[in-house]
Amino acid sequence: MNKPLILVVEDDPSVRNLITTTLKTNDYRYVVAPNGSAAIMGATSRNPEIILLDLGLPDMDGMEVLDLCTGTGAPLHFTAYFSSIWDAHAAFKNAERLRMTRG
Repeated sequence: MNKPLILVVEDDPSVRNLITTTLKTNDYRYVVAPNGSAAIMGATSRNPEIILLDLGLPDMDGMEVLDLCTGTGAPLHFTAYFSSIWDAHAAFKNAERLRMTRG
């Protein structure tokens, strides 16, 4: 059975390496995106089942990436990690808004 394809969106090479090493060790399939633009391209072209999303990206806010990826209508499962309580609060507010608009 194939494991789900995971899109790893992380701009910090050391964190990205830690995540991908763990995924590789456990035989997961993955693709990486070092920034928001690459994440959107990867989400639309590769159709990952899971997206691990860093909210602090260099080219755009991770919440914007979340909005653009969920706007495609494809079922996606996101795991976002936060660098501060303020990022977590913004993410939960955005998730609530997305649930209301997507039904």
